[in-house]
Amino acid sequence: MGTSVVLNLDLWWVDGELRFWDPIDERWLLSHEEEHARAEGEAARAAHAENERDRQVAARQKAEIEILRLRQRLAELGEAE
Repeated sequence: MGTSVVLNLDLWWVDGELRFWDPIDERWLLSHEEEHARAEGEAARAAHAENERDRQVAARQKAEIEILRLRQRLAELGEAE
């Protein structure tokens, strides 16, 4: 183990890989691979959320069209009486 005063981080060899420990936040900094996986996961969640919003908008538009159709039908039935 070593310490970088400049970075204010502890340096560790873990499973043959140099890792950085932040003693202030008491957590490991993510490796390049971990950061990449985190970013991909975040992008996938954002895409899923956008797809869900699009699905909800389409469902709302379909419901509004159906409401207009039913109102028109009620108006036609009211005129027929």
